[in-house]
Amino acid sequence: MARETYIGQKPPETSFRLTKEARNKCVKWLDSLTEQTAYDWFKERRFRDNGGAPFCPRCESTRVYDLASRPKWWKCARKGCHHQFSVTSGTILHSRKLSFVSLVKIIFCFADCAKGRSACEMHLVRNHGYQTMWVNLMKIRESMSSTREDVWLREIIEIDAAYFGGKIRPANRKSQRDQQDRRKAEFQKGKRAIMVVRQRQGKTVMFAADDESPAVARAIARQLVDHTGHGALLITDQATAYNDLEAFAPHMTVDHSKGFMIDGISTNQAESAFSRARRSEIGIYHHWSPTWLDFYAGEMSWRENQRKVSTHDKAQEMLDGMLSHPVSRNLKGYWQHYQLPFNQRERGEQRWSRVHAHIPPRTQRLANE
Repeated sequence: MARETYIGQKPPETSFRLTKEARNKCVKWLDSLTEQTAYDWFKERRFRDNGGAPFCPRCESTRVYDLASRPKWWKCARKGCHHQFSVTSGTILHSRKLSFVSLVKIIFCFADCAKGRSACEMHLVRNHGYQTMWVNLMKIRESMSSTREDVWLREIIEIDAAYFGGKIRPANRKSQRDQQDRRKAEFQKGKRAIMVVRQRQGKTVMFAADDESPAVARAIARQLVDHTGHGALLITDQATAYNDLEAFAPHMTVDHSKGFMIDGISTNQAESAFSRARRSEIGIYHHWSPTWLDFYAGEMSWRENQRKVSTHDKAQEMLDGMLSHPVSRNLKGYWQHYQLPFNQRERGEQRWSRVHAHIPPRTQRLANE
């Protein structure tokens, strides 16, 4: 019997993690890493647009000089600016407490895993407190989530949703379990949807939403699908939430009651992203909080797009994202119970909504219209 093939999909390949290119070639470099070497790497990546030479992040002036009173700090010499800054000031690592060596080893350790690494494990491996590891890993996930901004998907695009978080506890007695329909809403407390939008042979975007609704589907078609002459084709299942997609691009559906792939039409690539996310949730983290679900979705999206990249390149990409991300309003002073003043809060900055509506910022806003 001939094997069916995906539309626009090449035959399966050998896993990249089994190849020579995937090996971590920086083990010896990490073992002999010094504070100065780690600092030089941070400095090189922070000011990579100027060849590693410091420049003012506020006015972008290259007229800066070292501050004698504050080691490893600079001050802008431009008239009217005089901004003082360091390698990590104004980034998501602002007000850091860990040394540069510790941060580099945390980044490499977190980049080397395929499906993530929990703070409980990392605090044992890296010999830091659990709270320290949790907030630093969440900052990395927030910077990972920022890579979903300004992404445009073309050609064949698969869209699907799955529910994560929460736990359905079965009844004690078998007679009660037979009467317990865990598909009902009363047994689905604490669960939220993760939407996946995946281009065949292209990028993947995953983000959290309250549910799989027509408003979210329309927002995806408006903000993530490129309609400028590339002939996008949207493929989904037969959920009624996707009925309006025909107004934006050609839309095809697959009837999962008959098969996973019918006449070459499937959402198997989106399902594969969900499969890795499920393994991460159950096998690595054991629980994804609904409050921070979008950060985990952003991490899975980043790892899906970087799955064929070496450990060094992933760590460098991760560091570049952290040094390009502004100060986190979600996590700065988290364990000190810091909160923005009420008059500075916007709807997107509330703890519940801001973490799932952050990326892409337009999608959730249009979904709420």
